[in-house]
Amino acid sequence: MYSSELEMIAQNVLANCPSGRLDRRSLPGDVYDIGRFYNNREAYVDMLTDVASQGRYYNYEQNHCAKYCLYYKAMVLATTNAVGCAQSQCKLRPNSPAEQYITMCLIKRTDGNLNDRPYKSGVSCSECSDGFSCRRNQCFRQSPLKMHSHSPVAVDSAQSPKPSTSLSEEVSPVIILNMFILLLCLAA
Repeated sequence: MYSSELEMIAQNVLANCPSGRLDRRSLPGDVYDIGRFYNNREAYVDMLTDVASQGRYYNYEQNHCAKYCLYYKAMVLATTNAVGCAQSQCKLRPNSPAEQYITMCLIKRTDGNLNDRPYKSGVSCSECSDGFSCRRNQCFRQSPLKMHSHSPVAVDSAQSPKPSTSLSEEVSPVIILNMFILLLCLAA
C-alpha cells in the first residue's frame, strides 16, 4: 500500500539534501530506509527497479545473497505493509554546477528479521489474516472504498476527500504499484 505518511517522512529527510548516511534513529521504529538513488533526472522508477533487480542475487532455498540484496529482502518482506517515496533536487558537491535528484523510499513493516527468509514458500495468500483478501498474490487489507472522483454523486461532504492536485498523490502511487507488479514478476 502506498503511504502518504511515509512520503512526508522521506520528504522531511530530503529537505536538507543529505549527503551522508541516514541516522536510523531519525525514523520511527517501524520505518526503514530501502536506499537512496542519485540521478540527474527524476528517478522513482529507476530506484525501485534497482531495488527489485537485487532479487536476482537472492537464493531463497539457501537464504543467501550472492551480492548485496538487503534492500530487496526488505522490500519483499511479508510483514512490509506500506511504502512511500520522495525526491529532492539538490546540489551535492559545492563546486559542481549540476544539481542531482535524490530519490528515497521508506517502508513500514510490522515485524520480521532481514536475516531470515523474507516470506514463506507456498501458495500465495494462504495465510492471510481475517479482514484481508488476496490481491496480486499478496494479502491486502480490505477497507472502505475512497472516492477520488469529482462527479456530482450525493456523498457526505464531511467524509469525502478534498479534490487533489498534488502530483505526488496522483502519480507516485501508480508508479509504485507498477514497480511492485514488476517486482512480483521478478520474484516468481
